[in-house]
Amino acid sequence: MEVSFSNKYEYYTYEEFLKLQKEETRFKIEYDNGFIFSMAPAHPNHDRVKNKIATAFINHLGVDGMYEVFTSDIAVVFENQNEIYEFQPDIIACCNPKLFHGPKYKGIPRLIVEILSYSTEHRDTEQSNCLCMRNFKYLSTG
Repeated sequence: MEVSFSNKYEYYTYEEFLKLQKEETRFKIEYDNGFIFSMAPAHPNHDRVKNKIATAFINHLGVDGMYEVFTSDIAVVFENQNEIYEFQPDIIACCNPKLFHGPKYKGIPRLIVEILSYSTEHRDTEQSNCLCMRNFKYLSTG
């Protein structure tokens, strides 16, 4: 179950989020261009599905060593001149280890997978579609 960390209209800077992220260890939080969301623990079925999908990607993409596949707890940071997002997708596949800054991948992974649940489906699909469309535009136009 997803719980909004802030009131619907309260804005946080990314710097405030980073400070709060260091202080708050009870639950994962994500940054959505000014808004902070706390994430509830995953249901065991969620993890089962994630592990099966991740294993398939590891077996397929990781064979030649070109791609690495990661599950959870790796934050992806999307940033441009006007927006910044930091979230922890269920699965990412990437091929550029230079974009890792500690546990954060600052760039666009080759693949992002979100396992949807009833409680997070709306936000996950809305955020993913929005970010993918924007970043596809950035990739394709240079």
